[in-house]
Amino acid sequence: MATVKKQNSTVGDEDPLRRMLAMDGGGIYGLFTVLMLKALCAENSRFLKKGDVRVFAGTSAGALSALSLAAEEDPRSIVVNGHLEEMFEDPRLYGIKPGLRRALGTLGLTSWTGARDSESLMREKFGEMTLGDLPNKVVICTFDLFGDPDMGGQQKWRPRMYHNLKGQKQSVLDLPVWKLAFGATAPVGWRSVRHGITDGGIFADNPILPSIATLLQAEKLCAREGDEEHRLAETLPDDYACLANFRMLSLGVGNKIPHYQWRNFDLGYLSFNLLPTNMKDKFYWAPLWHLLLEPGVEGATEQAYAFLGKSHFHRLDPGVLGFPIPPVLGAMYLCKYNSWRDFIAKNIRKGMNEELARLDIQQTLGWLSEQWHSTSEEVDGPSKTVAAE
Repeated sequence: MATVKKQNSTVGDEDPLRRMLAMDGGGIYGLFTVLMLKALCAENSRFLKKGDVRVFAGTSAGALSALSLAAEEDPRSIVVNGHLEEMFEDPRLYGIKPGLRRALGTLGLTSWTGARDSESLMREKFGEMTLGDLPNKVVICTFDLFGDPDMGGQQKWRPRMYHNLKGQKQSVLDLPVWKLAFGATAPVGWRSVRHGITDGGIFADNPILPSIATLLQAEKLCAREGDEEHRLAETLPDDYACLANFRMLSLGVGNKIPHYQWRNFDLGYLSFNLLPTNMKDKFYWAPLWHLLLEPGVEGATEQAYAFLGKSHFHRLDPGVLGFPIPPVLGAMYLCKYNSWRDFIAKNIRKGMNEELARLDIQQTLGWLSEQWHSTSEEVDGPSKTVAAE
């Protein structure tokens, strides 16, 4: 690895390191992500202070956390004082429909939960703040079901990344944050869809790779527009050389990842997805509940390590949450019932006391000290030298 001189980033901070905090989706399991943030803050007095994180990124529950943190001048404060974790235990996030609409939702004819309570929570949290008003930078994974009507016959649904990095259109920056938060946390079938925006977990429950791509796109846009302060040469190596100063901390939701109970089998779709995943290891839920989300999360993590290396990328996701609480998808549907929500939240908090969680927190604190908060004037990076400031 060659030595690369540091430079400023597109997000406009004095610190030359681009630090991105990326948080997975996971419904109420987002509470575990917040508890990990709180544990890191308790041991590291610099973590999450103003200016420490350059970009907050997230999908679904992670998007809600990312927007909440980005809306604060001092993001650390809402973690330390418990306000962020309270949001994931607020019953309004999992609102129940009244009367006949509740029955229709239970039958699967309309969405499972109501929108009124959730919208009230988002409005209360973000007020009339727009994406452009946020004091910190964000990258939010969503999925646009409606597509662009101006495309005519080419109109199609597609992944859509909302961000307030340099070069963003004013029409996007004018979007109210509460609308983005509502849409980014609204999986189809679980809650009604508004403005075409739905949960980015459809394509990236782990926001690592699309967030990196969005940052690179913003860098290249600066180069094309002749931004001398942040200019990068327009060659492919130099586009990637900007990652020499990049650090990403990725936070999962603490799920135990199963392995299948048999090495050799001949089962059809129904039998495979109705039988338990692994009775011996207490994975009683069928594979369908695990395979819709977890392989993509694990795949993105492996690709990020291969792409960035362990010095530039770190994943904190201790596998401590399993039976008796259900996987993410099951929990998402059960949380509109107070008793289930309280039971799941209690077990999530209990998981933070597991030895594996404590060990992973300690390893992450070491990485934060050595890589995230490195004060060295030179860093190891790709072979190309980035243009000076």
